[in-house]
Order: sequence, then structure tokens, then C-alpha cells
Amino acid sequence: LDDAPAAVELFNVLNQMYVGHSTDNIADLRRDWTAPGFDLERSALGVFAGQRMIGYVQVSDTSSLPVRPEVWFRVHPDYFGGELGRDLLAWGEARARQVFDRLPADAQVVLQADVYSTDAYSRRTLQAAGFAMTDYGWLRMVIEFDDPPPLPQWPAGYTLTTAADIGDLRPIYRAFKTAFLDHRGHVREDFETAFARWHTHLTSDSLYEPGLLFGLMNGGDVVGTLLCRTQSWGYPERAYISSLGVIR
Repeated sequence: LDDAPAAVELFNVLNQMYVGHSTDNIADLRRDWTAPGFDLERSALGVFAGQRMIGYVQVSDTSSLPVRPEVWFRVHPDYFGGELGRDLLAWGEARARQVFDRLPADAQVVLQADVYSTDAYSRRTLQAAGFAMTDYGWLRMVIEFDDPPPLPQWPAGYTLTTAADIGDLRPIYRAFKTAFLDHRGHVREDFETAFARWHTHLTSDSLYEPGLLFGLMNGGDVVGTLLCRTQSWGYPERAYISSLGVIR
């Protein structure tokens, strides 16, 4: 955990290059490193030149059925010309292969990696290692308001509640999971195990507010969920919608 400042310094050098400002902080990184199911000593590697971290790689496979392990790596720009990225990815792939010990023999496993669209170095490194680009990506979408948006008009029989109102977050989480049954790569896992991991990640966020986790009720059932944040990660001037889901 003492390496978190050096890691954040590395990450933010690259964030400045690719998005124009810093987005990572020590508190959030330590929260991720201590999240349930994440074994820091086994799943993350830092490479140092003196006191400076110049490379980092981690593998995330905390699901109880980890068919989509994710490898995430960073290389300091001063070392783009060498083979550090290749070596970090090789370590990450070897670490990711450990998921086979926890899966049925017929499981289909995909090792995935995400990069900024502006990060040409990481794209080249991944493609050289045999990764293929997909048509699946994330877009950061923004709307600017000149006036408050109109209030929603709920259909008859529907009411809006929050985590602050209901206390137990399981009904909201159950609706969230149900809404994403058709999501790419979704796997079913033990509810209480998955809920505990989600609950810890949610409530350890320094900006978590129960009044900003919404559930849309139809009778006694939660049929839609909305998780909001007063700030986007790395964009303190922007509010953020973390997730939005409606059951079938």
C-alpha cells in the first residue's frame, strides 16, 4: 500500500497526456487495492527506476466466475521506446491464466484490456501481443444545462425511492443485476458474494451518498436503478451518472 503515491504519480503523468488533467488519487487507489477479492501482492506489479515507478500492471478477476479477466498496464513515457510494455503484458497474461483453476473445463475465457482512444502506445503494445481491437468501447457523454431539467412524470403506480429511504440495498442491487442480464459477457454468480463486493466498492467511495442511489418502485418491486455522483472521476465540475438500468 505504501507504493500508492508512486503509482498515482505514474498514472497522472499519462492522464495529463491523454485527457489533459489528472484523474487518479491515492485514496481511491488504496480503496481498489483493498477491495474484497483483490489480492494486491498476487495481482499487481510495479517496476521502479530508483524511487520512481516507471511501469505498472494489474489483473482484475474478482468475480466468482472470472471469465473476463482484465489486464491493465501503464508505462512511463520515458520508456515508450523499450520493451517494458511487452514484459508487463506477459506478466499479466500469465497471472490471468490462473482463472482456469477456478472455472469449469468448458468455460470460454476472454482476456480484455481497455485503453484511451488517444493512447497509441498501449494500442500498439496490445496488438503486438496478439490482442485484437473490438467494436466495443466506452464514450464519455456530457450534457450542459442552462436551466434545471424538467421533473419526470412517472407512470401511474410508480414511485421513486432512494437507498436512504429503504436502508437495505439488496432490492436495488438485484434490480441492477437483472437489468444487465443481456450485457456482454454477463455471468451469474452467487448473489450474496456479488452483493458484498458491490456494496463495499459503493460505500467506500468518499463521495457516496445514499440519497443519490435511486430505485424506481412498481408496487413492492424495484424495476429501475440509477446511481449518481456529485462529481465525475477527474472532473470535479461535472456531476456523473455511474449506472442506469431498467429490468426487462
